[in-house]
Amino acid sequence: MSKKFNRLLQWHLGKGGPKAHPDVDEFLSGFMPSKMFKIAKSLFYWRKNVHGEDILALETGYYEGSNFLNHPSSPKKATTWISNIDVIPGGDGRKFIQVTDNITGYRWYRTVHTGGATSSGTGGWVRSEGYEVLWSGNSALAEAVTLMAPLTDENGVHRYDGVIVDYETETGQHDRCYGSIYWVSINTTNVNDTAVGADILEGKIEFPTSQTAKMSKNKVINLYQHTNADNASYMQAMDGTIKITRISGIR
Repeated sequence: MSKKFNRLLQWHLGKGGPKAHPDVDEFLSGFMPSKMFKIAKSLFYWRKNVHGEDILALETGYYEGSNFLNHPSSPKKATTWISNIDVIPGGDGRKFIQVTDNITGYRWYRTVHTGGATSSGTGGWVRSEGYEVLWSGNSALAEAVTLMAPLTDENGVHRYDGVIVDYETETGQHDRCYGSIYWVSINTTNVNDTAVGADILEGKIEFPTSQTAKMSKNKVINLYQHTNADNASYMQAMDGTIKITRISGIR
């Protein structure tokens, strides 16, 4: 054994206890303490499984479980489904909490501000809303098209809170409308660029089955002038000029 290595070994042994194996921190390299290891494991390998806990009382960590209390969709009654909970701390009692329901993918978040009172910060749960594209293209949907996912599950339960439809017309008008999983209506009036004419759009997208979509109404009423000097208004009806470009489910 070299003299240098022997001196290092004797120094290490002489330190003893925690001084010989200090915990890692933001300034120095070291060893990971047990609590830090458990948090890292729950984040990257396996969430801590808990049941019957109050979400607002959970300590820092990443959890999976059921029978939660203070759940955003069931604040007073324990849940019966699986949820993932993220509890991320800040300084002086501040906290960020995120809840994701495993079966639906619905997500909420909540913040607790300085002092730690649960009524502070957002003061309640905020829903993070998103959408899933179910069909895209450019079609009048005269024939039913197949959606990429059904609107209901095998038990008939709605998989989406609503439906968004994006559309355009042959004259370059673009817009978006909202509806339910039963139908979406297009009812709008567009003043033409010349400001002397208008288009009245009437459309209806229905869902004959849980995974198909078809337009049952598709009409544009055009109001126009023959010439700039002509103050008379003329009207013509045009079928099938509304083209659907995207159908999305709101989650």
